[in-house]
This record gives sequence, structure tokens and C-alpha cells, in this order.
Amino acid sequence: MGVLPWGTSVWQPIYYRVWQTKSTFVEPRLLLDEKEQADIAAPIYARVSRNDVFIEFHVIAADAMRIPEFLHYFVENRELRHTDPVALTPQSFVSFWLRHPWTEVSEWTAQASRGALRRWHEGYHGTNSEFTAPTRHCAAHRDLWQVATDTGGDLHAGVHYFLIRARPPFRFTMVAASDRPWPDCTEDDTAIDKAPDLFEK
Repeated sequence: MGVLPWGTSVWQPIYYRVWQTKSTFVEPRLLLDEKEQADIAAPIYARVSRNDVFIEFHVIAADAMRIPEFLHYFVENRELRHTDPVALTPQSFVSFWLRHPWTEVSEWTAQASRGALRRWHEGYHGTNSEFTAPTRHCAAHRDLWQVATDTGGDLHAGVHYFLIRARPPFRFTMVAASDRPWPDCTEDDTAIDKAPDLFEK
């Protein structure tokens, strides 16, 4: 990983590249070569094992908020596959789902809801990084939580609600989106909003 500095802003282009090497390879194979605009004042982490690559840094959302970007790649058939976890909390997962194009997030969308959620995703114009805390657990479903956006005083944006399935370890799925809260999602869960430290810092 590295930084390509310019000017004095903390928002700088960073890059991350992954190679695979073996004794039988004539030269290492480049599996990943990406660039992002990131906050270099915040920590940037990477960890590589035999079959996994974990990368974490902070990006700027459309509403100018710093939000974590968590990347996990798994080596499969000589290629890197983007896989879980893509986030460590329900709120971060909603931000991931809203910020990235449908072609990327459809895999993390409940299959039965993909048609409706694709239309909702493509027509959404609200915040993608500010959420009302805490996330709420839905009493009637052990694995469902509700995340609500925070309008920040903008009356035109409205509040939107997202129903998330969360299963260990850090497997999130978008189940539904609505302009109204779900009546059984009333149990405040402050613990699930606290991201664990997966890197030795």
C-alpha cells in the first residue's frame, strides 16, 4: 500500500496492490491494483495471509463524512474474490450498500428483495454516511436490525430506514428499505455499533 501525496489536504489518493507468488511462477502475478481517495490522517491497515487479504482505511462519503472502508479478498482459483466482511457494523454496512454501485452490492442484498431494492438503490438521494444511533434490534427476528439515516436538519432529505440481517462473523445482508420504521424494531443495541479491532494497532 502507499500514498501519492499532493498539496496539504488529508484527502489523498492511495493505492493498494496484491501479488501472488510461488516458486513455480516466473514472476509474481498481479491480482489487484486499485486506487482510492482516502483520509491519510486516519490509520490505513493491511494484513495478508496465505489465502486472505484485509484492507481498512477511511474514505469521504457524498455528504463529506469520514467513513470506514473495509475490504476482504479471498484467493480462489488464482483470482481474488471480494467477500465478507465488507463492514464491521450494521451502520457501516448500510453506508457500503448505499455508496457502491448496484453491480457490487447486489450480492449483499436478499435475493427475494433484489428487484425492489435495486429500484430503491438507484433512486436513493439521501445521506450515505450519517445514521441515527443506536441501531435497533427487531424483537420478532433474532437476526434482524434496523438502521435509520440522520437527516442532520435537512427537512427535504427525509429519514430512511434499512432492515439488515446480521449473522456472525460480520455477515450482513440488506433485507429491505423504507421511509417508515418497522414496528417491532425497538430494542436499542449500542454494542453492535461498536466496530471491533481486527488489526494489531
